[in-house]
Amino acid sequence: MILKSTTFPNTTEGAVQPILEATGKKVGKDFFLAFSPERIDPGIRSWTTANTPIVVGGVTPSCTRLAVLANEQIIQNVVAVSGPKVAEMEKLLENIFRSVNIALVNELAKLLRPHGGINMWEVSMPPRRSHSATCRFIPAPALADIAFLSIHFISRGRRGLMIFETNFITLAAETNESIAVLCEGFSIQSRCRTSDTIARCKILMVGVAFKRGCG
Repeated sequence: MILKSTTFPNTTEGAVQPILEATGKKVGKDFFLAFSPERIDPGIRSWTTANTPIVVGGVTPSCTRLAVLANEQIIQNVVAVSGPKVAEMEKLLENIFRSVNIALVNELAKLLRPHGGINMWEVSMPPRRSHSATCRFIPAPALADIAFLSIHFISRGRRGLMIFETNFITLAAETNESIAVLCEGFSIQSRCRTSDTIARCKILMVGVAFKRGCG
């Protein structure tokens, strides 16, 4: 069994493994358990499931070996790590990295909003003639699934297991959530410039994504 959903560290060994072993079967002998998070790059057609590297961490060495072999049937670059906790945290780190960087450009977008001569969307676009972007992130609502990580560690702290709060991560999430209200305001202002009142406008909010090219 290979778990792939984003979750907090120790889900595989602390939650799933005991359920499976309650049947009397032994991990690494009767069943094989590993964690290998999904990795995609939405909106970028050159990176697919086949060529995007992934990590795999098994509960036992045999679990890792089998999980690597299974993934290598469809994925070119499979990296084995020491265990499920590392693989679980790798996915969270990737999401947190994205969330924090988007929060940075979102905050700058709000800061520059009163200055009509500076467009943060233009600032964050990559150079037209360069092979590498100076900034891959643009201002946008971004609700990455990282909030439960803060909740998980805070709850551990309250139980005396850990004295630490993820203030940086929480602030990034709050910043990204607030930008949705700002985007809504932009939409209403743009649509209602020629109308007498907002009540006479017809506005359909279909959906948003954290970067261009996403469904």
